[in-house]
Amino acid sequence: MFIGLICLTLFLPILYLHGVRVIDNDVALLYAMAERLVNGESMILSIWDTNPPLSVLFYAPATFIKNNLNLPAYLSVSIYIFSILSFLLLLVYALLFSVKFSDRHHPLLIFYSFIFANILMPFIEFGERDQFIMCGLMILTLVQIHILHKSDVSKPILYSAAFVASILILMKPHHGLIPALMICYRLIKERQIRTLINADFIALSVTTATYIACTLIFFRDIFQTFFRPR
Repeated sequence: MFIGLICLTLFLPILYLHGVRVIDNDVALLYAMAERLVNGESMILSIWDTNPPLSVLFYAPATFIKNNLNLPAYLSVSIYIFSILSFLLLLVYALLFSVKFSDRHHPLLIFYSFIFANILMPFIEFGERDQFIMCGLMILTLVQIHILHKSDVSKPILYSAAFVASILILMKPHHGLIPALMICYRLIKERQIRTLINADFIALSVTTATYIACTLIFFRDIFQTFFRPR
């Protein structure tokens, strides 16, 4: 309870600063690029980012909030960021408190650690892609723990968490090496191919394949630019 009060005390000024006063420079730039994409401009001609399209498209819903609610851009971005973070907190809460721990303080400690690491600590880079990618990695680690220990967490919660985390990680796909190593560890430990038929592997495989297909269909100019013969 005491730790919860500390988190709340620290969270309120962050809510004020990032929701009303300050928007990170990179977040503002990503929002501007997302707005261009939504308006039909080219990923190559009008926008430049070394990461695949999802890293920009992730901020596109903020443009719909702005256009439909007639809000200032900075407020639309803040509403969007805090909505995503709130949803991720609910996912983590569901993963932690849907099963029984040997000590009731353990899930609380992990939950507050998630808040500190992913909401309170990224003060300067609040709302940037790396913050959400880290959230995704931590959620996928929790999913991996549930799978390894064969806990009785419900399948909808487990698969929802795995798919959401996979989408976040795909903003910078090289971060997918971390969950890939965790899956390899489980494969070596259990020595059975069927261990791959689990939420994390299925989610990563489906989201990656879908992402590649969508990029080839809707952002073909990226491949034509980067992989054209010299």
